[in-house]
Amino acid sequence: MARYASVILAALVLSFGQTGAGGEPKSEIQKKWDAIPVPAKTPFDADARKKGEYLVSYRDGYTWAHGTHLACPTNPADHNLHAIRGWVEGWQAGVKAGGQSDLPAKYAPYLAWRDAGK
Repeated sequence: MARYASVILAALVLSFGQTGAGGEPKSEIQKKWDAIPVPAKTPFDADARKKGEYLVSYRDGYTWAHGTHLACPTNPADHNLHAIRGWVEGWQAGVKAGGQSDLPAKYAPYLAWRDAGK
């Protein structure tokens, strides 16, 4: 459930563009979200849904590495491995950029991807 809340929050943030729903300037959260560097290419460029979920999860993982824990990461399952991969790779990028928050233990098995299609 928390994963869906995170996706909804991200969709709202992204849908407002440079201003909020009423035309007001972006909030600090929106500015921080937009400032997260995301990869130009993903392993899921051929599938728009998976690519979108990967990028949202990437940002979630990146912010987690920097200590912002808006929602707990989703539990890994066969249907969401693309999102888990985005979260882990975002967390790794966040740590490289100076973040220091630990990776949740349930994600440890996913640090090395064995299947390029997931």
